[in-house]
Amino acid sequence: FAAKYYYVGEVEVSLDFYNRVMGKDPIQSSTDCVREGNKAPGGKGEPAYCVSWWDALKFANRLSTTLGLETCYDLNNKGNPWTKGLACSGFRLPTSSEWSSAASAGYQSLYAGGNELGGLAWYQANSDQSTHTVGVKDANANGLHDMTGNVAEWVWDDGVVGPNGLILKGDARMHCGGSAGDPESKLSIDNCGTSPGDLRDVGLGIRLVRSLN
Repeated sequence: FAAKYYYVGEVEVSLDFYNRVMGKDPIQSSTDCVREGNKAPGGKGEPAYCVSWWDALKFANRLSTTLGLETCYDLNNKGNPWTKGLACSGFRLPTSSEWSSAASAGYQSLYAGGNELGGLAWYQANSDQSTHTVGVKDANANGLHDMTGNVAEWVWDDGVVGPNGLILKGDARMHCGGSAGDPESKLSIDNCGTSPGDLRDVGLGIRLVRSLN
């Protein structure tokens, strides 16, 4: 899907795709992932989880390199690894505003795709505390699946606006969309959370974007 100024992944990054790009399984290789709460067996079609914010940046860079694109992140710059900003043509995390715009698709709905969760999202009431194959639930008007539920998706920032656009504040990183383990109250488009950037958790995954230059 080509949104205004950026492309958005149709589905969340799956485990098998993450494995092919990175050469390792984020679940099996992570020694600090909080696995409790996800009864899924780690099938190929499930969304990648046990992926930290920093892991997501590494994945975006590796995918860009694999496809001959510019890398967007300087991983040696811990203070601000995204010095290239929106001008970068490679893969990256969306900003919180990009994520919200893609999820709402121009409609005033509670969730990405409507106001009724059943057909749109895997969440606490229907997931059996498990992640599920990406792309199964109904898409929103932009053709994007699972922007509500399954795994919450890391975004670039914490929502603080500075003189050069969105900036970071401390080690807090935002994630939006809610997960398969979350109740309905945590799944609205405007209800993003924050976690430490090095956290690996069963409820946190990735959806990538690219600037349309």
